[in-house]
Amino acid sequence: YEPKNNIIEIDRFTKELIEDNICFLYGDTYYSEEAIKLVINKRLEDITFFGTYKSIVAIRINDSTIFKKHLEKVRSLYINGKIDECIGWQIYQSYANIPFKTKEIDEKYYVVIADETMDFNSPNDFNELIRRSK
Repeated sequence: YEPKNNIIEIDRFTKELIEDNICFLYGDTYYSEEAIKLVINKRLEDITFFGTYKSIVAIRINDSTIFKKHLEKVRSLYINGKIDECIGWQIYQSYANIPFKTKEIDEKYYVVIADETMDFNSPNDFNELIRRSK
């Protein structure tokens, strides 16, 4: 038996669950009420990425075929050693046609959330949110 899902990090986007008009909210994120409203209501492109300048926190997928195409491209590039990382950021780069080695933001495809919304990668990130909220 060889598992089909969760082999590499990008596999958290389970292909069987990707459909048109869905939204992925990242679970390691604190969202402001305004950020949630923005993610739910804003429709820009076939795929819209939402995040801070540091990281993606949500992805709105209007066309699942296009998202799956970029997901497979990124996965294949990673498995074949062509890129070093294989996460949502690389799907964004593929979709926006941005070089994989850069951290460029194209606001046509990426909506910057500039409030207290933030992802947590460590206890220090959580402490930072607490500090900012006081």
